Amino acid sequence: MTVIAVRPFAQARQAGLLLAAGGWPAAEQARKPYKPHRAAEAARRALSGLRSHPAVLSAQAVALGPGGAAALFAVGQGAWSHTATAEVADFMQQPEVAALEPAAAADWQAAETELAAVLARADLGAFLAELFGPPLPVLCAYPHLLYPGRERVVSGLPGGLLLTLPPPPAWGASPPWRYTDRPDEVLAAAAEALAAALFARAAGHPALAAQAAPLGLAAAVLFLRAAEGPDAADQFMLMEKRTRALPQLPALVAALHGKQGLDAVAQTLEPKD
Repeated sequence: MTVIAVRPFAQARQAGLLLAAGGWPAAEQARKPYKPHRAAEAARRALSGLRSHPAVLSAQAVALGPGGAAALFAVGQGAWSHTATAEVADFMQQPEVAALEPAAAADWQAAETELAAVLARADLGAFLAELFGPPLPVLCAYPHLLYPGRERVVSGLPGGLLLTLPPPPAWGASPPWRYTDRPDEVLAAAAEALAAALFARAAGHPALAAQAAPLGLAAAVLFLRAAEGPDAADQFMLMEKRTRALPQLPALVAALHGKQGLDAVAQTLEPKD
C-alpha cells in the first residue's frame, strides 16, 4: 500500500489562521454562502481585532492574488521572506491566537483520525502511481478546519505535495460533515485534487498540463469506481458532468481507463501531428 501520510502541518494551520483574521471569510461567503466549521468561525470571531496586523495583510495580498490560496499555503511552507516570517511569528504569539489552540485541539485530533480512516479505505497512492508512473512524489494530506473552508489546496513540500482538505460541506446553514460521514466525497475530492496537481506538473506533456483540471476529475471518477464501486462512481460522474458543464467528462474517463504512465495517457489524449 502506498501510504498518503495524514498529519498536522503547523505552517498550514498558520495560513488558515491568517486568512481567518482578515477579509477572506467575507470574500468566501460572497462567492458562495456556506456554514464553516466551528473552529473556523471561532477563529474568525477571536481574531477580528488583528485584521490590520502586518502578517494578516501580507497573507491576504498573497491569497487574493493570481495564485490564490495555493500561493499562500506554498508561502507558508518555507517561501516567506525573512521579514514576513518575523511578522507571522509575531502574529502567532498574540494572545488571541494562543487562546484558540486548547479549545480546538479535540476537533483537530478527531479530524486527523477521521481523514486517515477514510484514506485507508482504498489505496489512492497506488492508483496515482499506476496512472502517472514512478517516481511518485511524497504525498501528504492535512485535514483543514479553518479557511479556505470549501477549497482544496495542493501545495509543494520538499520532494512532494501537501493536500489541504476541508471537511465535506453540508447544505444550507448546516455545519460541514465529518470526513467519515461522506467517505465517497472525501475520496473523490482527494483523488481529484492530487491528480490535477500531478497533471499540471506533467513535464514534457503540455497538452496534459493544459487539461489538468478536467483530467483530475476524470481520474477521481476512476478511483471512486475502484474504491466505492461503479454505482458511486457513475453517480459522481453524472453529477459533476452536469454541475461543472463538462460534457466531455465520460470521454476523458474512458481515455484514462487502463492507462499506465503519462506516456500512455498522452498517446490517447494529446493531438497527433
